[in-house]
Amino acid sequence: MAVSKKTRFAVFTRDDFTCQYCGKRPPDTVLEVDHITPRSRGGTDNIDNLATSCFDCNRGKAASFADEIIEGLDVQLQSEVARVQDRLEKHALRQKLRELEQELSLQDEDLKGELIEYWLNHWIGGPPRYYDASSLPYFIHRLPLPEIKEAMDIAAWKPRSNYWAYFCGICHTKIRQGKGTENGGS
Repeated sequence: MAVSKKTRFAVFTRDDFTCQYCGKRPPDTVLEVDHITPRSRGGTDNIDNLATSCFDCNRGKAASFADEIIEGLDVQLQSEVARVQDRLEKHALRQKLRELEQELSLQDEDLKGELIEYWLNHWIGGPPRYYDASSLPYFIHRLPLPEIKEAMDIAAWKPRSNYWAYFCGICHTKIRQGKGTENGGS
């Protein structure tokens, strides 16, 4: 038995002409009356068992209970929320990583400056060239600072034309001998 026009209008009025599942309103959609408990599952045409539904929601619900549809939507929503939270966490981790890299870069520059100053205060060979000094961060991450300074001291007392190359050789040997630390020298 079809729902009467009078009952249909009473349901629309009660529900403020709004789909109770998705919130759509005319003229964006065509409204229908939906049986909350489907007739095929024992539902009646009583106004308490009827709800305003848009065409799409009513067809999507079919002969399911409204609770089943809502549970399905809840699962989808929870999945979407989890996905968004995961993306936000990854974004926050990437931001933290960028901050740590920036901090590490500043620490590297400080240590690099300290080592160049040590070089200048203990050596007669003059300052290292810019492209020579660019190898210092490599050593800073693999050797403790005292080991690097010791390599500078050893290289300073050997008669060489290229003190820096000798210093780098000493550092590379120390790294191969395992005098570096697992997580870097700093």
